[in-house]
Formats: sequence, structure tokens, C-alpha cells
Amino acid sequence: MNTTYKPRIPSPFQVTRKPYYQKEMPQDTVRGEITKLLGTYQFSATFEEDTQTAATLKHIPGIIAFVCTIKKGDQVIGQGRGTSVINQNNRFIVRTIGYAFNASIVDAIVRSTKILDIFRPDAKPHSWGGADTPEDSFVGITDKQKSYLTELIQSNVADEDEREGWLSQLSELTKDEASQAIQRFAK
Repeated sequence: MNTTYKPRIPSPFQVTRKPYYQKEMPQDTVRGEITKLLGTYQFSATFEEDTQTAATLKHIPGIIAFVCTIKKGDQVIGQGRGTSVINQNNRFIVRTIGYAFNASIVDAIVRSTKILDIFRPDAKPHSWGGADTPEDSFVGITDKQKSYLTELIQSNVADEDEREGWLSQLSELTKDEASQAIQRFAK
């Protein structure tokens, strides 16, 4: 018995889908955002036995618990916990301990990126990051930086709208943001 299938004919009543991206982003904008995140980040990770979790779960025999604290300088940016249990089903001791250890550092890194955007150098500081209010931590652009950055923008930015956008926002830049912009345009 031969079965013949008819080709599928789309319904004329179907709504045509619009493409997801109506307009492509300029490549220099994408490349600029990628370039901001490249580099080497300096962190320290401190591992300790998590006695608090072990005491809370003392009814579970063979529990292994670690706590990992990640710091950037003196500031704690993430803390993670990892646990595992050594029993008859899971008797590979070194692998089990390694699992708890690795779980603690993964948890700490995930939590650090949720709380504080540490990987973005242009991120605004939060009020809980040290200063009482964001206004207290604002150090405006210096006159020298402003004049030098104006020259760099005039000579390096070809698009008139982008140039005007940069020039109109100069007075709102912090000292650090101005320094980063100077490094970007001076290349």
C-alpha cells in the first residue's frame, strides 16, 4: 500500500511574522560594549568549613559543607555555600568533597554578579556600596578632563549626532567615567 502525502499549504489567514530585529545595531556600538568588559579582574576567594550549615543539618550523617567568600580588594562581593553528603550511595570521598567545594565557589560567583555589577567598569555605585547616597560618591569631571575630552571627541567622532550626544553629556560624567572615555578616544 503506497501512501501519498500532499505538500503542506500555508493558510492565507496566518499572520506574517515580523523579523525579530528590525534594524541591526551598529557594529561599533557592539564592539565598544564588548571591549569594556575585556580585561583581567583581580579577586580573592576564601574557603572555610561551613559550621553553621553543618550544625543546622546535624541530623544528616556525613554532611560536608563549605562557604566561599569572594572579595574584590577589601569589599565582599559574594558569598556562596556548597554541601554534599558522604553515605553508602555516594562513597567516593574525594569527589564528594570536591563537589561541595566547587558548588560553594559557583554559588559565590553567581551571587556576586546579581548583587553588584562588578564586571562593568561603567556601573553606577549603589547606595549600599559605601556612600550614604549616590550624590555623596559623585566626583564630577575636572576642567582639564573636560577640555581634553572635548578635543578628542571633536577629532575622533565622525557622526554629528553621536558627537553632539557626547558633548551634551560631558558635564554629567564622573571623574572615573571621563578618564575611561579619554582612554577610549585616545587610542
